[in-house]
Amino acid sequence: MIKLKTYFNEYNRDMIFASIAGILIMFIFRRRLEVPIYRFLMVLSPVVPDIFIPDHYPDAVCLVIGAAVGLCAYMIWNRKGIRAVKRLLGGAIAGVALISIAFFMQTTYISQQLKKPIEELKKDSIYLPTEMDISTKERLMVGDANHGTGKSRSLKLEEGSDELEAIYYGIQGLSNAVSYDSPFDNDYTISIIYKNNKIYKSRWLRTDEEYAYESLSGRGGTIGRIKYDAEVLCSRVHEAMGTFRDFENYKKEGFSAVWFNEMFSGGDANYTDIVDTELLLAKMTAPQNYIPDNEENEYYSKFFMGRTITHKDGDIIAISYSSKTDQYEYKDVMLYDRSEKLLIFKDKDNIMRFVKQDLDSLFK
Repeated sequence: MIKLKTYFNEYNRDMIFASIAGILIMFIFRRRLEVPIYRFLMVLSPVVPDIFIPDHYPDAVCLVIGAAVGLCAYMIWNRKGIRAVKRLLGGAIAGVALISIAFFMQTTYISQQLKKPIEELKKDSIYLPTEMDISTKERLMVGDANHGTGKSRSLKLEEGSDELEAIYYGIQGLSNAVSYDSPFDNDYTISIIYKNNKIYKSRWLRTDEEYAYESLSGRGGTIGRIKYDAEVLCSRVHEAMGTFRDFENYKKEGFSAVWFNEMFSGGDANYTDIVDTELLLAKMTAPQNYIPDNEENEYYSKFFMGRTITHKDGDIIAISYSSKTDQYEYKDVMLYDRSEKLLIFKDKDNIMRFVKQDLDSLFK
């Protein structure tokens, strides 16, 4: 009896050591295995933002497979029979299947929570969007060979704003998620902030005229790149951004502007406040009184798409203006050609407008 007990103790101990060894080996390669594990789990599961994907599922898969591999190696080494090995493999497959079911159930729940109307979510819910930042590729840059600085068009929306809820409704309507690898030219980059989420708080989307693009990432790399049908989202973003170019609705006390000082050395220190913002805003609401030719139109439009303004371009001033309330902060850019006395900016339809007016007094 004592010998039999000793045999079983040694047998169990060796099996435990073998399973631990298998688990340790799997965890050594855990980071490399994370991406293929997530891709496998997501085959039948709904697509959810990576900031909400639980990170313990790769650990669970590594634990199950590692233990099974260690025990199978022990069985084969000690010639315990193919039947025992098959049982272990069957148990490992069953374990991974249970993990897949749990992942499916959790991602389905997450997807349902993210599609709930904002007003139905509790204030402390991790699925409540609390802020939204929208940036564009429209920007003005000033610089030389050694220094550079610039400002871009952007919109920051706070919790409770009508525009945030309207755009988020478009995000909730994203559909037909498919993988993509080809490059794209995005119009807007949208960051949705979930400040109640414990660790990761920002979801990033990029949009063009019809689609939204999202990259799902894990600690081990990119899990996948997803493309959505997003006509509703794109139209709502366009509408919101256009609304903030309705200059007649700006409150003077919330309007501000700065310009790039000609004593350029790089950085925000070269921005100078425009004191008479009422005059500037008045000219922005004035009707267009100058019609540029095609060459002029093309020349100025390049600056709005990031071409750097240098001293070789003449006396062109880059202006950044903003409008701010408790619910939003909108920033945009425009030009003033001091030589031609032209104020150049874009309207709510994203069309450049030209107002010929001597505004040199603003930039002294």
